[in-house]
Order: sequence, then C-alpha cells, then structure tokens
Amino acid sequence: MSGLRGQDVRRTAVEILAESGEIELDRDSRLARLKAKDRALARALVLGVLQNRTLIDYYLARFLASGRPDELPPPLLNILRISVCQLRFMERVPDYAVVSQAVELARAAGLDGLSGLVNGVLRNLVRGWYSVKLPGRMADPLRYLEVKYSHPSWMVRRYLNRFGLEEAGKLLEANNAPATLTLRDEQLAAGGQSNLGALLADDGYQIRPGRFLPEALEVPGRGAYPPALPGFGQGRFYVQDEAAMLAARLAAGEGAQALVVAVCAAPGGKATGLARLCPDALVLALDSSGYRMSRMGDNLKRLELTRRVKLARCDARSSALREGSAQLVLCDVPCSGTGVIRRKPEIRWRISHGDVKALAAVQLSILRKSAALVAPAGALVYSTCSLEPEENSAVVERFLSGSDRFRLESAGDYLPEQVVSPRGYLETMPHVHGIDGAFAARMIRYG
Repeated sequence: MSGLRGQDVRRTAVEILAESGEIELDRDSRLARLKAKDRALARALVLGVLQNRTLIDYYLARFLASGRPDELPPPLLNILRISVCQLRFMERVPDYAVVSQAVELARAAGLDGLSGLVNGVLRNLVRGWYSVKLPGRMADPLRYLEVKYSHPSWMVRRYLNRFGLEEAGKLLEANNAPATLTLRDEQLAAGGQSNLGALLADDGYQIRPGRFLPEALEVPGRGAYPPALPGFGQGRFYVQDEAAMLAARLAAGEGAQALVVAVCAAPGGKATGLARLCPDALVLALDSSGYRMSRMGDNLKRLELTRRVKLARCDARSSALREGSAQLVLCDVPCSGTGVIRRKPEIRWRISHGDVKALAAVQLSILRKSAALVAPAGALVYSTCSLEPEENSAVVERFLSGSDRFRLESAGDYLPEQVVSPRGYLETMPHVHGIDGAFAARMIRYG
C-alpha cells in the first residue's frame, strides 16, 4: 500500500471514529470510495478501536506524561488509537511504518506541534507494552473487566451484579468476538426449496446452516460483502441475524391470514420476514423515520415484496389505524441495542445507564398504543434487541398487569426450547447461544 493510499485509509478511520451517532460501515460513502482492500483495513481499524478503546487508552495512559488520554485533542487521540490498534491487534504493517504513518497523519491534520508526542508515545509503547499490568481480576473485578473487554463501567457493573464475574466476562468477551454474517434464505423462509447454499459454495464461500432455523445460513470468516454475494440482486436473501429471525417466527405463530401490522418496522428485517412466513396476509409497516423507510422501500423492491408489504410513515404512538383491525401486531420497539454490540460496537459508547430507564417508558407507551390495534383472538408481539430486563420482561409484565385483555403465550409453542426462558419468553444471549441477544414475548387478546 502506498503512503498516500495508507493515509487516506487512516484519515477515513479517524473521521468515522470522531462521530457520536450510529456507525453504519456497510453504508458509509467514505468507505465505498476506497478500494476493496483499503476498505477492509479502514473497517478493521474502526472496529478494532471501538472494541478495544478502554484497553488502548489504558496503555496510552502509561506512556503519556499527563497519564490522561482524554485531555488530548480528539483527532490526535484517535490517531494514536488506530495506531495502537495496528501495533497490537493487527500484523500486516511493521511497527516502524505504523509510527511513521501516525506522525505524518498528525501533521496532515494540522497537529505539527504534537507530531513529536505521537512519535515518542508510540515508540515507547512498542518497547514497553508487555511491562504494563492489567488490573487484578480478583482484586478489582469491575476495573479488570472494564479494561480487558473495553466496556463502560456502568454496563460492566450491571452484568457483574446480574451474572457474576465468570459469566459477565464471557458475555463481554462475546461482545468483542467477530459476528458471523448470517443470511435469511428467502425461499426457505417461505417454506420452499432453495439452492442458495450451493450457489454460494460454488462461488467459493464456506457455508454452514444456522443454529436454530432452516432458513438461516451462516457465512463464516471475514470480508464477505453482502451486495457482492451471488443472489443478492435477485432478492434471494436478506442479511439478518438468527435472533431476529426467531422473533419473526414467534410473531408469525401458525401464520396470519389477515392484516399484520409491524410497528417501528424499518428497515424491514422482521416485517419482510413476516411477509414470507405469512403468505396470505398483508403486512402494513409503520415507522417515523423517513431515512429508514427509504431503505425499507429499497429492500422491498429487491425482495419483490412491494405488493405484500405496504409502508406508512407515522409515529407508533399516534397511528390513525382503526382499533381491533389487525390479526397480528409486532412491536419491534426502539431499544438500547445491548444485544447487538458485537455487530455495532459503538453502542457501548453511545448509550448510558439513564437511557435504559428512559427507553423503557417509551417502549411501554408504544406497546399500549399498539395493543389497541389487535383484534379479538389476535396476537401482540413485543420484541427488542436488548439484554436489559427493564426493557424486556419488566415492560411486558407492566403491560400485562394493567391489561385485562391479554395473556402471555409461551414462545415454546413455536420455537426451540433452547431459546425459550422459563417464563415463556424468547431470550437469547451472545455468549450462550452464539447469536445476537434478543427478547420477544407473544401475547393473545382474549377480551
């Protein structure tokens, strides 16, 4: 890689790391402009820093005179972070080249006066990395997990209290493990026959079946770019983790024949899944985000589902739909996303402890409003991609305790027992099931 190309890659990674919102690497136009190998490196740098940020900063602190990485200008700190990521977690570039490129990148960013600091810190870090000791696992388990697995302390504390040291460590470790690309085979989801697996294998991809559902196909390894896979343009598959497929399976139950309403539906993973699982139903997908609805429209065209799924932009709490009009309502509510941190590592840095409580109030409000749309004997399904009880079982239990029209139906009637909790919810955990974390509850209206 030439020096100029290398600087473009690292500059792009630094720019992405400076953002505070959701990071969508598969849709980032800056990455799309790079060549395939450069794009892969930029992605690896961004993901490597997001997954190891606390650990990287812990080491940087030992080689900074101030001991305070957070006091550095943010662009400089991210230059140091991606450099440490390359030095310690990647093997393609020699140490001296990483240091030299970091110095040049600092100068190009207008930080000439600090280029000497970059050079000194990184050279000292290379020499002294193995002299640094992590916090003691038993002496200070909170700090140990926080540093080793790079999660915020409030999150680590929650999992320590909930699971204990051993299991909390396994969960945090799973959050940092590469997430396998999983495809929903559209023909298998609809109950038909498919040669998608053979098609992918013939193109050189290793394929293995999903863990729980026949329509799930895993593509192990790194570097597979979904739009470049055989069958993408023909709508043969939808990229979706098996946990989300399980939630759609639970919602579909034995198959709806009338109106199905998907609330907070965009960009359409579960709604399109319901369209496959309930071929005799019309799916009405509601969402308040114009951007996400636009993406859903693109997905519907690719999957050839525009006649089966209709879109309506509206807030889930102010829908004008007639009460009791739907046979099935799926509430895939906004949530903290702690179940998908392995796919979206920035989530851990984007949310706070207070967000969990605030989201639970919003989720309950959406669930109550959506319940009014369910016809007698119809089903109401509440789902999240969160691991937090406040957003999951607590919301469902509060809803049921205030309603005389709904009862809980066990997920075990529709799903493998391995993913069903003793209470009858769908509950998956990355470190237990090897898929994303998810929660769903199916309720039947009887009044």
